[in-house]
This record gives sequence, C-alpha cells and structure tokens, in this order.
Amino acid sequence: MKKLFVGTLSALAVAGVTLTGFASKAEADLQMNFTAPFISNSGLANSAGSKHYFTVFVTSLPLEGLMVNIPNNMRMLGGATVEDGDGNEIAANVTTGEGTIKIAFNEPVEPEAYLTVKLDGVEIPSTPTSGGFATYRVFGMWSGLDGTIPIGTAQVKLKDKS
Repeated sequence: MKKLFVGTLSALAVAGVTLTGFASKAEADLQMNFTAPFISNSGLANSAGSKHYFTVFVTSLPLEGLMVNIPNNMRMLGGATVEDGDGNEIAANVTTGEGTIKIAFNEPVEPEAYLTVKLDGVEIPSTPTSGGFATYRVFGMWSGLDGTIPIGTAQVKLKDKS
C-alpha cells in the first residue's frame, strides 16, 4: 500500500512539473494584436442610474463616428457626449433617431485613443425591481467604408428600484 501511495505521488509530481513547463511555453507564445476598436468598459455614470457610459479603445484606423443601438424598452430623454481619455469633450454631431444614436466626430479620432461615450437622461420604464441590464450594440464608421462595422456590445447593470 505504501509503495502504491509513493508511486502515485511521484507520478503526480512528474506530471505537475511537465505541465508547468508546457503552460509557461504556451503563455510566452500568446500575443494579442487588436486591429479593430473594442469596448473596454461600461457602467452607470451617476447614482440615479440615468446616465450610462461605455469606453471604446480605438485601434489601427482613425475612427470617424459611432452608431449605438439602444434597447427597445429604453428612452433617451437627453443626448450623448464623448470624452477622450483625459476627460476632455470631443466635438461631435450627435443625432438621436428611432432606436439609434449616431455620433459623427468633427475630426477623426486617431488610433491608440480611449473614448468614453456618456448617454444622458436614460429612462427604462420596465426596469424590474431586481435590476437587469441595458445592452447597447455599438458600430464604428470609417472614411471610405459604406455603412458601419460592429465594434461590440456594452452591457450596463441597471440600478435596483428598491
């Protein structure tokens, strides 16, 4: 019994050392090169829960604008603003339509920049007592491309009504 225990323990030790070596090799080979903008953060921007935000990281190409699809059960009573990584407002033309917000920047936003989009006056009449989520689909617009290209989804945890 003692030999079986020692043998099993030895086999586990050898396997652990071997697997650790493979894990280190795999970790060293992993590289993440983002070529499209992506959403890096989202949430509530005020304690009342009426201002939502999400952050977009702009990568390889200058971004000319954004289009945001808002949830069906949501109403926008205010507008939207965009800030750079230092908190300075970026000049943009914002239009709110049926279920969408379009943001056209006065000057393209250069790569390696963080943008924070703030949605003001958000009202979701059917918010459950236990909260829930508002899910925004976000699309990018670039010069020379017709239409929009999906960037990602920003999900904001709603404030509990209780």
